[in-house]
Amino acid sequence: MTVAAQDAALVRREWGRFVGGFEWDHVATLTFTVNPSEETAERQVRRWVRRLEQRAGRAVNVFHAIERGASGLRHVHALTRGTGALPASALRAAWPCGRSAVNVYDARRGAAAYATKTTADADAVYDLDVRAT
Repeated sequence: MTVAAQDAALVRREWGRFVGGFEWDHVATLTFTVNPSEETAERQVRRWVRRLEQRAGRAVNVFHAIERGASGLRHVHALTRGTGALPASALRAAWPCGRSAVNVYDARRGAAAYATKTTADADAVYDLDVRAT
């Protein structure tokens, strides 16, 4: 493995460890029916979080990463905190842009590492918003 590949693996591992240190409620994969620009994808994630805050009646913390799949289409991996009182179906219903798969977060299943897997990529798009709740 090259030094660059070792560095990238370290960055991914440490991001996964850091993000995994928070107490998340849900893990989500969000898709788009049309391929949005990076800015539009970010805007839609922020709108989704606002909808979740309205439904939860409290601040919602989130880590999200916008990725391109093998087909080149963007999709989002997200972890949420502050949504524990909401069923997964409420998080799915709050995403109007395409399909959504949402599950209750289980730290033993590796969702933090999976959600952060692109953090070392040159074109990585991700954000961690963990305000006090």
